[in-house]
Amino acid sequence: MQKIAIGWLGINKDFLSETEVNPSGPTLNFLLHHWQYSEYILLFTEDNLGKAAVFERYVKENYPQIRIKKQIVSGIEKVHQDLDVIKALVEKILLGYRNYEIDIFLSTGSGTMKIAWYILHTTLKLHTRLVQILPPEESRDPRKPDLVEVQTQGVSPVPVSAIIREQVIGQSRKKPFITASLQEVYDKAEKIAVASDVPVLILGSTGTGKELLARHIHCASPRRRKPFRAVNTAAMSDQLLESRLFGYKKGCFTGANKDFKGIFEQADGGTVFLDEIGDISPYMQQALLRLLQEKEIQPLCGEPRKVNVRIIAATNRNIYEMVEQGRFRADLFFRLGIMLHLPDFKDYTAEEKRKFIEYLLREKQKLYGRRYPEPDKQLWNFLMTYHYPGNIRELENILDYIFVLSENDTATIDNLPPYIKTIGSGLSLKEVERRHIEKVLRIFNYNKMQTARALGIAVNTLKNKIREYEIKMPDKGLSDR
Repeated sequence: MQKIAIGWLGINKDFLSETEVNPSGPTLNFLLHHWQYSEYILLFTEDNLGKAAVFERYVKENYPQIRIKKQIVSGIEKVHQDLDVIKALVEKILLGYRNYEIDIFLSTGSGTMKIAWYILHTTLKLHTRLVQILPPEESRDPRKPDLVEVQTQGVSPVPVSAIIREQVIGQSRKKPFITASLQEVYDKAEKIAVASDVPVLILGSTGTGKELLARHIHCASPRRRKPFRAVNTAAMSDQLLESRLFGYKKGCFTGANKDFKGIFEQADGGTVFLDEIGDISPYMQQALLRLLQEKEIQPLCGEPRKVNVRIIAATNRNIYEMVEQGRFRADLFFRLGIMLHLPDFKDYTAEEKRKFIEYLLREKQKLYGRRYPEPDKQLWNFLMTYHYPGNIRELENILDYIFVLSENDTATIDNLPPYIKTIGSGLSLKEVERRHIEKVLRIFNYNKMQTARALGIAVNTLKNKIREYEIKMPDKGLSDR
């Protein structure tokens, strides 16, 4: 079976100017260092016919052993971000090579084009493989960029289920401590990290670790040697946020004493994390949409300029509901790429909660340089059953508070922050615990064994709590089974 490679012409990356090929461009580097094909199918749009001819002539004159076949893809220049259009057009091309082994080159093309490749690779069931090269500075040998194979997990008829992972021989990355509830999220994050141009939207409640996940994606991606910048978009007005993100020219407004490079320029080549994106105004939504579509920014009082950044956005709001209500632009939502959802800490299993708390205690011992006071049984029970509206961030704050106030080797429930002891309107700590136990009992239809397992306590402890708090049990709930 003959083997071919196929990829888009990199309009910016493959050229130094309109008529000058970039000798360090991704397509040329791929062809020079990893040529093993009968020919390379060079895809380009009608408005880039001139550049395609320049590139083909350059390769023929300098590297005659490499065979290039140009192929125009008509109908993309006006709707170049329409996933369905791109997918339909390149699908016809791939099907024309159904009897070949096909390497799909991912290092060029827009993020939408790359998503189209992933979908077709996972749904057409052809002899396809997804490949890309790393920059010389990130490769094991700077003289020869590493060839990276990108694999999808399984083959599914549902396009959006394509999950990507990077397979680089001889490389490994250290993961942060994660529980089983987070394992799937972090596995998926590592698989999509390699597609370094594809945006990511992280959903999750406050305190679930959205920025930590964003940093992990950045560190697991080819952009890891470039800057990572995080911005809380909800903390600023439109004017301040726009100037911070896009920059401004000297004299643009009072106090603008010199040119200022915005965060997108500062992070050129790297990643920008936009936290609480669900809180930005329609005006800023439009500005971000332009960035995602055109890959360019316009500083205040300045001229448009191209930037190369990956956007990772996050929100604790119900983004689906906001789109339906028209409070968040649907076109921006669909441009934000692949979604990841972080679970609340209260949804962890009892075993996961205990392991995570024990991990945090060990970390805080390292941080403070002394032994953390051992929580007594009652405090452990609270830490395991409290509902944590602030999630992991609140848990960390509670543990810090306990550490500071504990004078003995053992920490007790008296060392908890004052706000927990009087949660709500005059609710005592015992009342909070009683209500929580009642709630879990109702969830499990008053089955004591299942309730105790969910609470992370022994059945006998649960029985004692039921007696202590005088919780009324229906007759059918008297059984422990």
